[in-house]
Amino acid sequence: MSSFRNTMRELRAPIDRFRAFQQLKDFHSRERTLEEAVDKGLNFGGHGHFKIRTIQKRSERS
Repeated sequence: MSSFRNTMRELRAPIDRFRAFQQLKDFHSRERTLEEAVDKGLNFGGHGHFKIRTIQKRSERS
């Protein structure tokens, strides 16, 4: 079962990469305040090989 899952992840990698770059392109398409940039960074998301995780907590922002 895990080899099937790994194969599917490998097949989806180009699509996941494309989506991740689209999200970055949308994010950089306009200027944002520091608050908006931090919020987006904390909730950027993503899928598969291009999932973004953060260890910062909201209470550390201010």
